[in-house]
Amino acid sequence: IGEGSYGVIKAVKEKATGIKYAMKIISKSNLQSFTSINNVKREIKIQSRLRHPHIIKLVYYFESSEHVYMIMEFAENGRRLDLG
Repeated sequence: IGEGSYGVIKAVKEKATGIKYAMKIISKSNLQSFTSINNVKREIKIQSRLRHPHIIKLVYYFESSEHVYMIMEFAENGRRLDLG
């Protein structure tokens, strides 16, 4: 779907339900500075608490030894709000 300074965002689908999500994959090797690590932690903390119809919801997150994964609502055509 896209690429940023820390990683990529891919479209994924949950096998059991068929629901589409956006998966943000952040490479830990790109988070070498303390500030970058804190920014990702802050993003997860804020996104996991936000509940608003116009803001993409963080559904789940996890990490491996090399990456941080954030599973978020999928915004069709890049929009959270369908304006018709």
